[in-house]
Amino acid sequence: MDSSAYDPQTKQVYLQFSNVSVAIDVEDYMDFLYVVAAMKSVIEKDPDVTLGVFTDEEGNEIEEFIVKDAEEEYS
Repeated sequence: MDSSAYDPQTKQVYLQFSNVSVAIDVEDYMDFLYVVAAMKSVIEKDPDVTLGVFTDEEGNEIEEFIVKDAEEEYS
């Protein structure tokens, strides 16, 4: 996700993914989070995917999914 915003006047959350923008009514936002959390659980069960951690330029640890390379060893 590239960015997000909340508009208190329209009560909508805006999520920007590359050139796609999604608007979610605040009443539906928690449902959206539950669906995203459920999908994370499904992805974590895929043996070809691992959850990697890296540190960004500001020192924050960031998690991201990585499709495993058959030639690398993962622990």
